[in-house]
Amino acid sequence: MEIQERPARYEGPNLDPTGVKLYPRFLGKGTYALIASRIPRDNSGVIIGSNGPLVVDSGMNGVMARHISRARPATYR
Repeated sequence: MEIQERPARYEGPNLDPTGVKLYPRFLGKGTYALIASRIPRDNSGVIIGSNGPLVVDSGMNGVMARHISRARPATYR
């Protein structure tokens, strides 16, 4: 719905996640920022707990969410 409310000829940011890579940045014990390789793309976060990872901000769309969810804790070492 929100896209329909924008003015005519509005060109929003390109949110296509094709080719975007996420680079983990260590923030503290078990906590990482996932920095996108290009802007304007999402940046997310992961908290690695004893029962598994917790994703902070699953992304701008389903494709990006799946990309984030495929990451494994070993990726963040």
